[in-house]
Amino acid sequence: MELEVPVIGILRGVEGDFFGDIMQVSFAAGLLAMEITMNTPDAEEIVQRYRPGVPAGRLLGMGTIRNLDEARRAVAAGAMFLVTPNLDTVVIRMNLS
Repeated sequence: MELEVPVIGILRGVEGDFFGDIMQVSFAAGLLAMEITMNTPDAEEIVQRYRPGVPAGRLLGMGTIRNLDEARRAVAAGAMFLVTPNLDTVVIRMNLS
């Protein structure tokens, strides 16, 4: 999948209960994509909890994906896209399949 969005909202270290409000307001304001970083406490649980509430045409992904294990966990949590800070061809190949 190729993302064509001008801006991705990136949240790092946000509390899970607060994330839902941020997500709703951000998407309502026109943001097309939001990313929660893998190094946020409980990041996988946050994505899993809020993924069903992502409106049509909007995306919720995970970032700071540094290896294949994190990529698999992010996908299992429901991430719609992944962002990596490094070039790991194994992670890239997994996401293309």
